[in-house]
Amino acid sequence: MNKGIVGCALGAVLLAAAGGLSPASAEGALAVGMTASVKKDGVAFGTAINYKSEEEARKAALDYCHKFKGAPKAVAVQAGRHLQG
Repeated sequence: MNKGIVGCALGAVLLAAAGGLSPASAEGALAVGMTASVKKDGVAFGTAINYKSEEEARKAALDYCHKFKGAPKAVAVQAGRHLQG
């Protein structure tokens, strides 16, 4: 058998054993709150990246959005929408 083929096969096995072929997962989310008048009331937002699950990312993004200080009316609208659905 060709030494090059054996070396490639061995490398693939070692890579798989080391986790190199396992799927990676990092979830992210974006929460946005705004009123009918963005110009007047602004936009509130929260982001979350590199969470283990979509649910964790969504919760973190909503929490950051609810704590946004620059647009209190937009935060209130977003919080109300979150509570409805």
